[in-house]
Order: sequence, then structure tokens, then C-alpha cells
Amino acid sequence: MKLLRLFIILLAGACYAADAPTTAPKTVIEAGLKALMSREKNKDAFVIFTDSQSKAYVQFTYENKELWIDIPLIEKSKKETDGIKKVFSSIGITNPEITTARDPETKKPFILRSYQASFGNNEAKAAEFSMRLFKEAFNINSLFLTVETE
Repeated sequence: MKLLRLFIILLAGACYAADAPTTAPKTVIEAGLKALMSREKNKDAFVIFTDSQSKAYVQFTYENKELWIDIPLIEKSKKETDGIKKVFSSIGITNPEITTARDPETKKPFILRSYQASFGNNEAKAAEFSMRLFKEAFNINSLFLTVETE
């Protein structure tokens, strides 16, 4: 019943706080990713899973029938950046993607570095990788997740 409620809330594009004692974070992530994949016609669809206490997050898009994780290196400590690099290196991605973006307020260009990976349609594998990032890169062992969607 709780999982069904999560799907309804995610599909509505709301923000939902996972009930940590009764809903395993990996289950919440998998449900959010399934909901994201069901909105494949929305090219701007995304889902962000954020730890409520630390504000560490992982974000996903669903493009060309593939789940993509994107971890920007903005406002990350050296320890977090090193942890992110280590976790992504374990799946063969050793360097971040580098793109030029524009600040929405000043319109000035800046360099954006982010680690990205595709998990195809495998939400379980993507959720497991997310859990590794929270634990190994962000040093979080007890998650209380909020879920934000578009």
C-alpha cells in the first residue's frame, strides 16, 4: 500500500519523504526510478533522491529508454569528489563529463563537471549504485530520503 502511495505521489510530481523505519531506501529509489521510466514521453522528467539530514543527493533522467545517473561536482568536498570518483571508477568511468553551462541569473558561462552513467532499464542496478554512492562517497549509513520529481 505504501509503495502504491509513493507511485501516485511521484507521478503527480510532488516531493515525498520516505518513512525510513518502514520503507527501505533502496525500495524507495527503485519505485522512484520505475515511476520515472513510466514518464518517458516527458523529455524533462527527472527524479532526485536526497538524504534529508546531509542534503547529499543522486539524480536520474530517463532518455532514449535508458536510466541515466548524473552527479554534478558542484559544492562537493574533496572527500566527496574522491568518493564519487572511486564509486564510478568501479564501473569503468574514471573521469567526469565536462560541459559549459550558463548561470541562469548572470548568464555568464561556467564549466560544469559531472559523473554520468547509464543503467539501461535496470532500476535495481541503478538503485544499488545509488546506495553505494550514499554509503561510500557521502559516508551515509542511515538514509532518510526525500524524492523530488518533474
